[in-house]
Amino acid sequence: MKPQRWASLALLGIGTALLLVLAVGWARGNPAQLAHTYLPLTEQQNVTVAVTATTTASATATASATATASATATATASATTVPSVSTPTPTVTLTPGATGANYNLLVGPGYTDVSPKALVRTSGNRLYIVVSTCEQYPCTAVGQALRVYRAASTGVPTSFTLVDQGQAPVGVSQWAVAIDGSDTLHVVWNDRPTDGANLLNLRYTTFATTTDTWSSKSETLETPLDLALDSGGQGIQSVALALDARGTPFVVYLKGSGPNRRVFLRSREGGGWSAATPIDAGVPYVNNQKAWHPNLAFDPTGRLLVVWLCGSFNGDNDGTLFSRVRATDGTWGDPLKVSGANAARVTIDQSTSLLVTPDSRYHLTWISAQTDSIRYQYSDDNGQTWSSNDPGAGLQATHNPALGYAAGKLRIYGHGSPVPAPDGHGENIYAFEGLGGPAAWGSWTQFVTGTNYDSSVNVRWAQFFFAFPNTIDLAYWNDTYPNILYAGTDVR
Repeated sequence: MKPQRWASLALLGIGTALLLVLAVGWARGNPAQLAHTYLPLTEQQNVTVAVTATTTASATATASATATASATATATASATTVPSVSTPTPTVTLTPGATGANYNLLVGPGYTDVSPKALVRTSGNRLYIVVSTCEQYPCTAVGQALRVYRAASTGVPTSFTLVDQGQAPVGVSQWAVAIDGSDTLHVVWNDRPTDGANLLNLRYTTFATTTDTWSSKSETLETPLDLALDSGGQGIQSVALALDARGTPFVVYLKGSGPNRRVFLRSREGGGWSAATPIDAGVPYVNNQKAWHPNLAFDPTGRLLVVWLCGSFNGDNDGTLFSRVRATDGTWGDPLKVSGANAARVTIDQSTSLLVTPDSRYHLTWISAQTDSIRYQYSDDNGQTWSSNDPGAGLQATHNPALGYAAGKLRIYGHGSPVPAPDGHGENIYAFEGLGGPAAWGSWTQFVTGTNYDSSVNVRWAQFFFAFPNTIDLAYWNDTYPNILYAGTDVR
């Protein structure tokens, strides 16, 4: 669901207890859902666990799963299997690949945002999904923990196993994951010390898919971050991660409060983390503007593209998208306005979804000011200039459009049109498909039916170590609370 826009900056100065009370008034999507009672989820290992997701809208549907320990987990990793369950049959109108597709597989507790990647696939063709839990919006509890879900089979998953939950990071606000050539997961996240507190630490660790275990060590990249609620809850993408061709992690993140919030980059080279590079240095932030939703991607030659949004406050219409490119020799170009001034919506559901296709074309999606309509831009000159080709005649509205790519086709994913527009509830999951760039887009095509899929779709992609590039993997969630995650796979 999508939270109602926050009323004013003054709310951020109120105590934590009052913020939690106000959060009820900001409930995402249809406020009528607050009247329902949801079954609490309990975290147990190696025992039978009932997971029930209750969907509410014009009709109520219930999906449940019984979890049991998996025999495939190693002796060093505790595991809980989350099998496929009987769910409402999705309406599939996209053409699946020859190997098949499963768009609507229940995974377990968790949610996704757009910019930080949450899905990876190993060289052995096994999908992993790393997500945070959210019991109640705005998702600022220290009990939020990362969960690693391992597909129980290779190829198109049929069920997922929760692995090594006892060692998982907690207090998580935002996170991102990437996989290297040895099938090790690199994970970054930011955390908070108490419920509702400002974000404190930016951390990094690894997860071994060979043993399905978290590393016993974590590293602190930055402290204190001092990020307040408006950059630390669900829908606020405050950190992103990508690996270069050597497998070196690069992390872009937000730091600072109020108008001093800026974008920084660090990389882990030579056995330690580099000093922070201020990415938005020289960009004038006026009228209480600040940085939002940083993201990054490499192109095939090794250039690094960083994108972020500059705007004042959630729900305002004064957002401007900026980009900056680091050349292969390590030199940085100047920050560049990708969008027009005041063209983008500044919101918890804004996206800076981007990827780079093998032809070195840069692709970016975001939502427009006033209407939340999907905007698509591309660059064929290494990010020096950007052109527009908005799908759906520039009229299709959603929140957090997400890019995916497989077998030469680009897709833009999102839920249905918000009703009432632009900040209401959107149902089902849809996609535009096309070749990208100036080529014509297909229609806005529904492929999953669900009244409570008003959520942010996350799609697997990486420039390097991107195993099985003809397979699209995505995740989305049931937007009642606690959130329940679903996954989809399509082999093209």
